[in-house]
Amino acid sequence: MHHYIYDEKTDQYTTEKLDEDKEIVGKIGEDYKTESSKNIPENYTIVDETPEGYIGKIIEGIIEINYYYKLKTPKVDSEVGGGIISGGEQTEDGKWKIKAGEEIKYEIKYNTQIEEYKGKVKIEVKAELPRGTRIDKEKCNFAEGTYEEETNTITWIKEIEEINTFANGIYTDGINKEITIVYAEDYIVDEIAPKIIGKTILYYPDGYPGIGEGEERPPLVENEEDGTGKIITHHYIYKEKTEEYTETKIAPDEETTK
Repeated sequence: MHHYIYDEKTDQYTTEKLDEDKEIVGKIGEDYKTESSKNIPENYTIVDETPEGYIGKIIEGIIEINYYYKLKTPKVDSEVGGGIISGGEQTEDGKWKIKAGEEIKYEIKYNTQIEEYKGKVKIEVKAELPRGTRIDKEKCNFAEGTYEEETNTITWIKEIEEINTFANGIYTDGINKEITIVYAEDYIVDEIAPKIIGKTILYYPDGYPGIGEGEERPPLVENEEDGTGKIITHHYIYKEKTEEYTETKIAPDEETTK
């Protein structure tokens, strides 16, 4: 009996072992019955409990039975929040007036819950300031975020090397910040609050087919929440030979509206 990994995304039945081969020895004509392994990692599940040849009679020669296991599909539930705390002035027509040199405080919130997963987690939050505005970077407090002038965006990244929701239950984490922005000029904008996008990235486990020893693991799930109630999940191709994380889609984006 062999216990191999089935790669669901590529629909590939691999010969990568999850457990050692097992052998049944008996007399020709005797009945035999096999079963799936009890020793597979907790983040895998059996594909078929009754594969071809799992039950029968012993014959002369070798009968090979292949059990296949696939990664369990992680569950990610995330939520974006935040907005303006203080500063700015809203006019009668609903627009916002910003004065040069004024401190405007924002709250940035992103929380995520993960189930059915063990491995590395990356949490990324981007806050895009009103388009067309410029800021006085020296007077701003980005709360440990990284500011990119070209996109007028602040980014925070948090990496957790290993979680195990099978052993420890639902994993909850997030990035929550208060920032202070000082704009360089006077502006009137339709929306003063930043556009916040949060992303939770989960990875394939070590030893997965196609991932060499010591190689960086490609993403298994990229769950993106844009603050509108939509959760966007991307499925991209990882080029193993060039170790390139592409934006070439292997399947369409999945949108879920809360």
